[in-house]
Amino acid sequence: MAYEMGDPEIAAVTKVIRGKFLFRYGWPGSGWTRQVETLEKSFARFIGTKYAVATTSGTASLMTALASTGVGLGDEVIVPAYTFMATPLSVVAVGAIPVIADIDEGMGLDPEEVTRKITSRTRAIIPVHMMGLIANLGPILEIARKKNILVIEDCAQATGGSWRGRRCGSWGAAGAFSHNHYKTISAGEGGTVTLKDRKHFERAMLYQDAGAYFFDPRMRKLHVPYFAGGNFRMSELLGAMLNAQMKRLPGLLKVMNAHKRRMYKALAHHPLCPCAPVHDLAGDCGKALFLRLPESGLSTTFADRLGAAGVSTQSWFRDLNSDRHIYQNWWPILTKQGHIDPRQNPYKTTEAGRRIKYSRDMAPRCLDLLARTVAVSINPRWTNAKVDRVVETVDRVARTL
Repeated sequence: MAYEMGDPEIAAVTKVIRGKFLFRYGWPGSGWTRQVETLEKSFARFIGTKYAVATTSGTASLMTALASTGVGLGDEVIVPAYTFMATPLSVVAVGAIPVIADIDEGMGLDPEEVTRKITSRTRAIIPVHMMGLIANLGPILEIARKKNILVIEDCAQATGGSWRGRRCGSWGAAGAFSHNHYKTISAGEGGTVTLKDRKHFERAMLYQDAGAYFFDPRMRKLHVPYFAGGNFRMSELLGAMLNAQMKRLPGLLKVMNAHKRRMYKALAHHPLCPCAPVHDLAGDCGKALFLRLPESGLSTTFADRLGAAGVSTQSWFRDLNSDRHIYQNWWPILTKQGHIDPRQNPYKTTEAGRRIKYSRDMAPRCLDLLARTVAVSINPRWTNAKVDRVVETVDRVARTL
Protein backbone atom coordinates (compact mmCIF):
# COMPACT_ATOMS: atom_id res chain seq x y z
CA MET A 1 0.00 0.00 0.00
CA ALA A 2 1.13 3.55 -0.66
CA TYR A 3 0.91 5.47 2.60
CA GLU A 4 -0.16 8.70 0.90
CA MET A 5 -1.73 9.31 -2.50
CA GLY A 6 -4.02 12.02 -3.83
CA ASP A 7 -4.21 15.21 -5.88
CA PRO A 8 -0.47 15.48 -6.74
CA GLU A 9 -0.50 11.98 -8.23
CA ILE A 10 -3.76 12.67 -10.10
CA ALA A 11 -2.31 15.88 -11.53
CA ALA A 12 0.94 14.19 -12.57
CA VAL A 13 -0.81 11.33 -14.37
CA THR A 14 -3.35 13.70 -15.94
CA LYS A 15 -0.53 15.76 -17.43
CA VAL A 16 0.86 12.67 -19.16
CA ILE A 17 -2.54 11.57 -20.46
CA ARG A 18 -3.33 15.00 -21.81
CA GLY A 19 0.02 15.02 -23.58
CA LYS A 20 -1.01 11.73 -25.23
CA PHE A 21 2.55 10.39 -25.05
CA LEU A 22 3.03 7.48 -22.66
CA PHE A 23 6.28 6.02 -23.99
CA ARG A 24 9.37 6.82 -21.90
CA TYR A 25 11.33 8.21 -24.87
CA GLY A 26 10.11 11.09 -26.99
CA TRP A 27 11.06 14.36 -28.65
CA PRO A 28 10.15 18.05 -28.28
CA GLY A 29 6.67 18.85 -29.50
CA SER A 30 5.43 15.26 -29.22
CA GLY A 31 3.67 15.74 -25.87
CA TRP A 32 6.46 13.91 -24.09
CA THR A 33 6.88 15.15 -20.49
CA ARG A 34 10.12 13.33 -19.55
CA GLN A 35 8.63 11.62 -16.49
CA VAL A 36 10.89 8.54 -16.38
CA GLU A 37 13.96 10.58 -17.24
CA THR A 38 13.14 12.96 -14.38
CA LEU A 39 12.57 10.06 -11.99
CA GLU A 40 15.90 8.44 -12.79
CA LYS A 41 17.78 11.67 -12.17
CA SER A 42 16.00 12.52 -8.92
CA PHE A 43 16.21 8.95 -7.61
CA ALA A 44 19.95 8.73 -8.23
CA ARG A 45 20.43 12.09 -6.55
CA PHE A 46 18.32 11.03 -3.54
CA ILE A 47 20.10 7.71 -3.04
CA GLY A 48 23.55 9.16 -3.74
CA THR A 49 24.62 7.22 -6.83
CA LYS A 50 25.68 8.43 -10.25
CA TYR A 51 23.03 6.44 -12.12
CA ALA A 52 19.51 5.09 -11.71
CA VAL A 53 17.60 2.95 -14.20
CA ALA A 54 13.82 2.67 -13.97
CA THR A 55 12.19 -0.73 -14.53
CA THR A 56 8.77 -2.35 -14.42
CA SER A 57 9.14 -4.11 -11.05
CA GLY A 58 11.38 -4.88 -8.11
CA THR A 59 12.09 -8.32 -9.57
CA ALA A 60 13.14 -6.72 -12.86
CA SER A 61 15.39 -4.39 -10.87
CA LEU A 62 17.07 -7.31 -9.11
CA MET A 63 17.61 -9.15 -12.39
CA THR A 64 18.97 -6.00 -14.00
CA ALA A 65 21.28 -5.29 -11.06
CA LEU A 66 22.68 -8.82 -11.16
CA ALA A 67 23.14 -8.93 -14.92
CA SER A 68 24.60 -5.43 -15.10
CA THR A 69 27.33 -6.26 -12.60
CA GLY A 70 28.34 -9.44 -14.41
CA VAL A 71 26.63 -12.10 -12.30
CA GLY A 72 25.73 -14.99 -14.55
CA LEU A 73 25.79 -18.65 -15.44
CA GLY A 74 27.19 -20.90 -12.71
CA ASP A 75 27.98 -18.14 -10.21
CA GLU A 76 26.86 -18.50 -6.61
CA VAL A 77 24.99 -15.67 -4.90
CA ILE A 78 24.39 -15.63 -1.14
CA VAL A 79 20.84 -14.65 -0.13
CA PRO A 80 19.12 -14.54 3.27
CA ALA A 81 16.62 -17.20 4.31
CA TYR A 82 14.10 -14.46 5.10
CA THR A 83 13.21 -12.43 2.00
CA PHE A 84 10.51 -12.46 -0.63
CA MET A 85 10.96 -15.26 -3.14
CA ALA A 86 11.81 -12.71 -5.87
CA THR A 87 15.34 -12.40 -4.44
CA PRO A 88 16.48 -15.99 -5.12
CA LEU A 89 14.34 -16.26 -8.27
CA SER A 90 16.14 -13.25 -9.74
CA VAL A 91 19.44 -15.00 -9.13
CA VAL A 92 18.24 -18.08 -11.00
CA ALA A 93 16.83 -15.90 -13.79
CA VAL A 94 20.36 -14.74 -14.72
CA GLY A 95 21.70 -18.31 -14.59
CA ALA A 96 23.28 -18.12 -11.14
CA ILE A 97 22.65 -20.28 -8.06
CA PRO A 98 21.20 -18.85 -4.83
CA VAL A 99 23.01 -20.00 -1.68
CA ILE A 100 20.69 -19.66 1.31
CA ALA A 101 22.23 -18.24 4.51
CA ASP A 102 20.62 -17.86 7.93
CA ILE A 103 19.63 -14.51 9.44
CA ASP A 104 20.68 -12.69 12.60
CA GLU A 105 18.60 -11.33 15.49
CA GLY A 106 17.96 -8.15 13.49
CA MET A 107 16.18 -10.15 10.74
CA GLY A 108 18.89 -9.55 8.14
CA LEU A 109 21.66 -11.62 6.58
CA ASP A 110 24.00 -12.96 9.28
CA PRO A 111 27.63 -11.97 8.49
CA GLU A 112 29.00 -15.11 10.16
CA GLU A 113 26.74 -17.24 7.98
CA VAL A 114 27.93 -15.33 4.94
CA THR A 115 31.53 -16.23 5.76
CA ARG A 116 30.63 -19.90 6.11
CA LYS A 117 28.76 -19.97 2.81
CA ILE A 118 31.49 -18.45 0.63
CA THR A 119 33.12 -20.75 -1.92
CA SER A 120 35.38 -20.25 -4.91
CA ARG A 121 32.22 -19.80 -7.01
CA THR A 122 30.72 -17.00 -4.89
CA ARG A 123 30.22 -13.97 -7.10
CA ALA A 124 27.86 -11.78 -5.06
CA ILE A 125 26.09 -11.26 -1.73
CA ILE A 126 22.58 -9.82 -1.53
CA PRO A 127 21.77 -8.27 1.86
CA VAL A 128 18.03 -7.57 2.05
CA HIS A 129 16.53 -4.74 4.10
CA MET A 130 13.24 -6.40 5.07
CA MET A 131 10.22 -4.32 6.09
CA GLY A 132 12.36 -1.22 6.41
CA LEU A 133 14.88 -2.85 8.75
CA ILE A 134 18.46 -2.22 7.72
CA ALA A 135 20.68 -5.30 7.40
CA ASN A 136 24.02 -5.36 9.23
CA LEU A 137 25.88 -3.89 6.27
CA GLY A 138 29.21 -3.04 7.93
CA PRO A 139 30.60 -6.57 8.38
CA ILE A 140 29.01 -7.79 5.13
CA LEU A 141 30.71 -5.04 3.13
CA GLU A 142 34.03 -5.82 4.82
CA ILE A 143 33.76 -9.54 4.06
CA ALA A 144 32.93 -8.72 0.44
CA ARG A 145 35.87 -6.32 0.16
CA LYS A 146 38.35 -8.87 1.48
CA LYS A 147 37.03 -11.63 -0.78
CA ASN A 148 36.53 -9.40 -3.85
CA ILE A 149 32.83 -10.27 -3.97
CA LEU A 150 30.06 -8.00 -5.24
CA VAL A 151 27.42 -6.62 -2.88
CA ILE A 152 24.01 -5.97 -4.42
CA GLU A 153 21.53 -4.45 -1.99
CA ASP A 154 17.91 -5.57 -2.15
CA CYS A 155 16.15 -2.39 -1.03
CA ALA A 156 12.71 -3.40 -2.29
CA GLN A 157 11.15 -2.88 1.15
CA ALA A 158 13.39 -0.06 2.34
CA THR A 159 13.31 2.85 -0.11
CA GLY A 160 15.00 5.76 1.63
CA GLY A 161 16.53 3.76 4.47
CA SER A 162 20.14 4.38 5.40
CA TRP A 163 23.15 2.80 7.07
CA ARG A 164 25.41 5.06 9.13
CA GLY A 165 23.92 8.15 7.50
CA ARG A 166 24.24 6.99 3.88
CA ARG A 167 21.30 5.73 1.84
CA CYS A 168 20.84 2.05 1.25
CA GLY A 169 21.34 1.24 -2.39
CA SER A 170 24.54 3.29 -2.52
CA TRP A 171 26.86 0.96 -0.60
CA GLY A 172 27.30 -1.95 -2.99
CA ALA A 173 27.87 -2.23 -6.71
CA ALA A 174 24.12 -1.89 -7.24
CA GLY A 175 20.85 -1.40 -5.38
CA ALA A 176 17.45 -2.77 -6.40
CA PHE A 177 14.17 -1.09 -5.40
CA SER A 178 10.49 -1.92 -5.76
CA HIS A 179 7.59 0.51 -6.10
CA ASN A 180 4.66 -1.87 -6.10
CA HIS A 181 1.44 -1.48 -4.14
CA TYR A 182 2.92 -2.54 -0.78
CA LYS A 183 5.97 -0.26 -0.73
CA THR A 184 6.55 3.11 0.96
CA ILE A 185 6.19 4.96 -2.34
CA SER A 186 4.10 3.23 -4.98
CA ALA A 187 2.91 3.30 -8.56
CA GLY A 188 1.18 -0.07 -8.25
CA GLU A 189 4.23 -1.61 -9.89
CA GLY A 190 7.68 -0.42 -10.91
CA GLY A 191 11.28 -0.56 -9.77
CA THR A 192 14.58 1.24 -9.86
CA VAL A 193 18.22 0.13 -10.04
CA THR A 194 20.95 2.36 -8.61
CA LEU A 195 24.49 2.09 -9.96
CA LYS A 196 27.88 3.80 -9.62
CA ASP A 197 29.88 2.45 -12.54
CA ARG A 198 29.38 3.63 -16.14
CA LYS A 199 29.85 0.14 -17.61
CA HIS A 200 27.35 -1.32 -15.14
CA PHE A 201 24.93 1.44 -16.12
CA GLU A 202 25.31 0.66 -19.83
CA ARG A 203 24.77 -3.06 -19.22
CA ALA A 204 21.71 -2.26 -17.10
CA MET A 205 20.24 -0.07 -19.82
CA LEU A 206 20.78 -2.69 -22.52
CA TYR A 207 19.52 -5.56 -20.34
CA GLN A 208 16.28 -3.86 -19.33
CA ASP A 209 15.62 -2.38 -22.75
CA ALA A 210 16.80 -4.05 -25.94
CA GLY A 211 15.97 -0.84 -27.80
CA ALA A 212 17.86 1.52 -25.50
CA TYR A 213 20.67 1.81 -28.02
CA PHE A 214 18.23 3.31 -30.55
CA PHE A 215 16.14 5.40 -28.15
CA ASP A 216 18.56 6.82 -25.58
CA PRO A 217 21.29 9.25 -26.72
CA ARG A 218 23.46 8.18 -23.77
CA MET A 219 23.82 4.78 -25.44
CA ARG A 220 25.34 6.13 -28.66
CA LYS A 221 28.85 5.68 -27.30
CA LEU A 222 29.09 2.33 -25.52
CA HIS A 223 31.97 0.99 -23.44
CA VAL A 224 30.48 -2.52 -23.38
CA PRO A 225 29.50 -4.90 -26.21
CA TYR A 226 25.97 -4.46 -27.50
CA PHE A 227 24.04 -7.60 -26.50
CA ALA A 228 20.52 -9.00 -26.67
CA GLY A 229 18.47 -7.49 -23.86
CA GLY A 230 14.81 -7.69 -22.91
CA ASN A 231 12.11 -5.18 -22.09
CA PHE A 232 11.57 -3.98 -18.53
CA ARG A 233 11.01 -0.36 -19.59
CA MET A 234 8.97 1.86 -17.28
CA SER A 235 6.13 3.86 -18.85
CA GLU A 236 5.57 7.60 -18.40
CA LEU A 237 2.45 6.90 -16.32
CA LEU A 238 4.45 4.99 -13.70
CA GLY A 239 7.17 7.64 -13.86
CA ALA A 240 4.62 10.41 -13.25
CA MET A 241 3.16 8.58 -10.24
CA LEU A 242 6.59 8.03 -8.76
CA ASN A 243 7.74 11.61 -9.31
CA ALA A 244 4.80 12.75 -7.21
CA GLN A 245 5.47 10.03 -4.65
CA MET A 246 9.16 10.97 -4.39
CA LYS A 247 8.17 14.41 -3.11
CA ARG A 248 6.37 12.72 -0.23
CA LEU A 249 9.19 10.33 0.66
CA PRO A 250 11.41 12.51 2.93
CA GLY A 251 8.43 13.52 5.05
CA LEU A 252 7.15 9.96 5.31
CA LEU A 253 10.54 8.68 6.42
CA LYS A 254 10.94 11.43 9.02
CA VAL A 255 7.54 10.83 10.61
CA MET A 256 7.64 7.02 10.53
CA ASN A 257 11.17 6.84 11.90
CA ALA A 258 10.16 9.19 14.74
CA HIS A 259 7.17 6.98 15.55
CA LYS A 260 9.36 3.89 15.60
CA ARG A 261 11.94 5.55 17.86
CA ARG A 262 9.19 6.50 20.28
CA MET A 263 7.80 2.95 20.33
CA TYR A 264 11.25 1.39 20.51
CA LYS A 265 12.20 3.51 23.51
CA ALA A 266 9.04 2.43 25.33
CA LEU A 267 9.18 -1.28 24.49
CA ALA A 268 12.86 -2.09 23.92
CA HIS A 269 13.21 -3.86 27.27
CA HIS A 270 9.63 -5.00 27.81
CA PRO A 271 9.65 -8.08 30.10
CA LEU A 272 7.30 -10.09 27.87
CA CYS A 273 7.79 -8.79 24.30
CA PRO A 274 11.01 -6.79 23.96
CA CYS A 275 11.92 -5.24 20.64
CA ALA A 276 14.10 -7.23 18.27
CA PRO A 277 17.57 -5.67 17.88
CA VAL A 278 17.85 -2.92 15.26
CA HIS A 279 21.19 -2.48 13.47
CA ASP A 280 20.64 1.20 12.64
CA LEU A 281 17.64 2.83 14.29
CA ALA A 282 18.47 6.24 12.83
CA GLY A 283 18.34 4.82 9.29
CA ASP A 284 15.33 2.58 9.80
CA CYS A 285 12.38 3.30 7.48
CA GLY A 286 9.93 3.02 10.37
CA LYS A 287 7.55 0.66 8.60
CA ALA A 288 7.13 -1.73 11.54
CA LEU A 289 8.29 -2.48 15.07
CA PHE A 290 9.42 -6.08 15.57
CA LEU A 291 8.57 -7.60 18.96
CA ARG A 292 10.33 -10.77 20.11
CA LEU A 293 8.49 -13.31 22.27
CA PRO A 294 10.29 -15.74 24.61
CA GLU A 295 8.97 -18.90 22.95
CA SER A 296 7.38 -20.07 19.71
CA GLY A 297 3.68 -20.78 19.53
CA LEU A 298 2.63 -17.42 20.96
CA SER A 299 3.13 -15.13 17.99
CA THR A 300 -0.13 -15.91 16.19
CA THR A 301 -2.15 -15.55 19.38
CA PHE A 302 -0.40 -12.30 20.24
CA ALA A 303 -0.93 -10.91 16.73
CA ASP A 304 -4.61 -11.92 16.71
CA ARG A 305 -5.25 -10.31 20.10
CA LEU A 306 -3.48 -7.14 19.04
CA GLY A 307 -5.55 -7.10 15.86
CA ALA A 308 -8.75 -7.47 17.85
CA ALA A 309 -7.62 -4.50 19.95
CA GLY A 310 -7.16 -2.38 16.83
CA VAL A 311 -3.40 -2.76 16.27
CA SER A 312 -2.33 -3.89 12.80
CA THR A 313 0.28 -6.65 12.95
CA GLN A 314 2.01 -9.40 11.02
CA SER A 315 3.11 -12.82 12.20
CA TRP A 316 4.56 -15.70 10.20
CA PHE A 317 3.68 -19.35 9.49
CA ARG A 318 0.10 -18.23 9.11
CA ASP A 319 -0.80 -17.88 5.41
CA LEU A 320 0.53 -18.29 1.88
CA ASN A 321 1.49 -14.63 1.43
CA SER A 322 3.65 -14.55 4.54
CA ASP A 323 5.15 -17.94 3.80
CA ARG A 324 6.57 -16.80 0.45
CA HIS A 325 9.01 -14.73 2.49
CA ILE A 326 10.34 -17.86 4.20
CA TYR A 327 12.88 -20.05 2.41
CA GLN A 328 10.96 -23.24 3.28
CA ASN A 329 8.29 -22.22 0.80
CA TRP A 330 10.48 -21.24 -2.15
CA TRP A 331 9.36 -24.34 -4.01
CA PRO A 332 11.05 -23.59 -7.37
CA ILE A 333 14.33 -23.14 -5.49
CA LEU A 334 14.14 -26.08 -3.10
CA THR A 335 13.10 -28.41 -5.92
CA LYS A 336 15.67 -26.89 -8.32
CA GLN A 337 13.10 -26.04 -10.98
CA GLY A 338 15.19 -23.20 -12.31
CA HIS A 339 13.68 -22.79 -15.76
CA ILE A 340 10.62 -23.80 -17.77
CA ASP A 341 13.02 -25.54 -20.18
CA PRO A 342 15.22 -28.14 -18.40
CA ARG A 343 17.93 -27.51 -21.00
CA GLN A 344 18.26 -23.97 -19.63
CA ASN A 345 17.99 -24.86 -15.95
CA PRO A 346 21.22 -23.74 -14.20
CA TYR A 347 20.66 -26.39 -11.52
CA LYS A 348 21.14 -29.04 -14.20
CA THR A 349 23.63 -27.35 -16.52
CA THR A 350 26.22 -25.89 -14.10
CA GLU A 351 28.57 -27.40 -11.54
CA ALA A 352 27.32 -25.00 -8.85
CA GLY A 353 23.74 -25.99 -9.57
CA ARG A 354 24.43 -29.70 -9.44
CA ARG A 355 26.41 -29.42 -6.19
CA ILE A 356 24.09 -27.17 -4.19
CA LYS A 357 21.90 -28.87 -1.60
CA TYR A 358 18.84 -27.37 0.07
CA SER A 359 16.78 -28.63 2.97
CA ARG A 360 13.77 -27.32 4.85
CA ASP A 361 15.75 -27.15 8.10
CA MET A 362 18.88 -25.49 6.71
CA ALA A 363 18.27 -22.10 8.41
CA PRO A 364 17.08 -22.93 11.94
CA ARG A 365 17.59 -19.44 13.39
CA CYS A 366 15.32 -17.96 10.71
CA LEU A 367 12.56 -20.42 11.60
CA ASP A 368 12.99 -19.81 15.33
CA LEU A 369 13.03 -16.01 15.10
CA LEU A 370 10.03 -15.78 12.79
CA ALA A 371 8.08 -18.14 15.05
CA ARG A 372 8.72 -15.81 18.00
CA THR A 373 8.25 -12.46 16.28
CA VAL A 374 5.30 -10.12 15.75
CA ALA A 375 5.64 -7.00 13.60
CA VAL A 376 3.48 -4.02 14.58
CA SER A 377 2.73 -1.85 11.56
CA ILE A 378 3.43 1.90 11.82
CA ASN A 379 1.28 4.52 10.10
CA PRO A 380 2.62 7.98 9.22
CA ARG A 381 -0.80 9.51 9.92
CA TRP A 382 -0.53 8.63 13.61
CA THR A 383 -0.11 11.35 16.22
CA ASN A 384 2.22 10.91 19.18
CA ALA A 385 -0.87 10.26 21.28
CA LYS A 386 -1.85 7.43 18.93
CA VAL A 387 1.67 5.99 19.14
CA ASP A 388 1.43 5.99 22.92
CA ARG A 389 -1.96 4.27 22.79
CA VAL A 390 -0.51 1.55 20.57
CA VAL A 391 2.34 1.05 23.05
CA GLU A 392 -0.16 0.81 25.91
CA THR A 393 -2.19 -1.75 23.95
CA VAL A 394 0.88 -3.85 23.23
CA ASP A 395 1.78 -3.87 26.92
CA ARG A 396 -1.76 -4.72 28.01
CA VAL A 397 -2.26 -7.51 25.48
CA ALA A 398 1.19 -9.01 26.15
CA ARG A 399 0.20 -9.49 29.79
CA THR A 400 -2.70 -11.69 28.73
CA LEU A 401 -0.48 -14.28 27.02
